Amino acid sequence: MVAVLTPHTCARSDQPFESRKRDQAYCSLACKNNALTKLVLNNLLKMKFDDRVQKRQISISAVAREIGANAMTIHSWLTRSNHLFKAANLQRVAGWLNIDMETATRGQKGSAEEKLRDIAHAASIAPARLEHLERLKTDPDYRRQIVAPIIAATRGQTRSPESRQRHSEALKRYRQRPDAHRLGLHMKTPRGRAQALLLNRCRWHPDWDREQIETEAVRRILLYPHRYNARTEAEARALLTPKVQRKRSTRVHTSKTAERCRILHQLGSTWPRTASGRLADGFWNEAVRQVEAREGDSAPYHEELKVW
Repeated sequence: MVAVLTPHTCARSDQPFESRKRDQAYCSLACKNNALTKLVLNNLLKMKFDDRVQKRQISISAVAREIGANAMTIHSWLTRSNHLFKAANLQRVAGWLNIDMETATRGQKGSAEEKLRDIAHAASIAPARLEHLERLKTDPDYRRQIVAPIIAATRGQTRSPESRQRHSEALKRYRQRPDAHRLGLHMKTPRGRAQALLLNRCRWHPDWDREQIETEAVRRILLYPHRYNARTEAEARALLTPKVQRKRSTRVHTSKTAERCRILHQLGSTWPRTASGRLADGFWNEAVRQVEAREGDSAPYHEELKVW
């Protein structure tokens, strides 16, 4: 009796194969074992490793024999999210994948030795230091108490190019975080950007008088008229002068006032507070967002809502 071969497609590698079993889902035992293993491919090196294993249709044990590593070490690396190779095994895997050591380390997001150094460094920080860092994050009064002497000591001094570069990189890293707060609404306006430019000129050139600082600020504004919406010297100087606050109307808009009070009272009752009882950071940003969602374009800015 001649066996009939039935065409199939492998459920793991998507490769065509033929088998006498009509219900066979995998092209080989190695492919089946790899498919039933719950892999955690959370970095580029693991993805590249798994892709080559699929193309060659071999088992993890066969790979371990080829590169001279322990099969259980490779299995743990593939099935655990926080498992990293040490330098020796990382070198073996890099050679098997035909990539250099630097690319392999970057694809794994570091090595086990680096992770151990970070853990040792974190453990070496004294509890008082950890408490200090936590208070800097959560207590605005404590933060102002610590930062005020530092600002006073550096006021009027020009930052070095290296300091400016570090500051710029730190801000970019912070803006990439999902929990980063929104930029101030004032800084999104031409007047806000012009006022910030004027303050920076005052800091970087403490020996200049007011006229020199304003002249330099006007020159910088006119270099980018589309950014500041100013094309003449008069328009540029108008941006540098403080905005005159209009006299508030004595009329009471009952419905709008009551709705704002309701929003602020409800948000303030559920918002977390610091040890001193003050509202935690981010309250006014969230308040502005909710009022904007309710009132649309007529909603006040951040500072206007606080005064209101």
